[in-house]
Amino acid sequence: MPFVVDNSVVVGWYFESQATDYADRVLDLLAEDIENNLALALEHNLSAYDAAYLDLAIRLRLPIAARDGALREAAFRAGVGLVE
Repeated sequence: MPFVVDNSVVVGWYFESQATDYADRVLDLLAEDIENNLALALEHNLSAYDAAYLDLAIRLRLPIAARDGALREAAFRAGVGLVE
């Protein structure tokens, strides 16, 4: 991301303040995603990978296709459907 932001300023697509604001917003979103992922992992005793998968299913309101018992149980408790 730093290269994209820096390059966009160098070639004149954005002013430095615009690029900095963009970078700050992206980092805020990433921090929020990491916090959500960690909360789900701790709440449901999941790996970070499984928590990210569950988080995505919750956000997109889509069922999960999983064979892992812990992830299936977490999906059920979170109100996410399961693909059978």
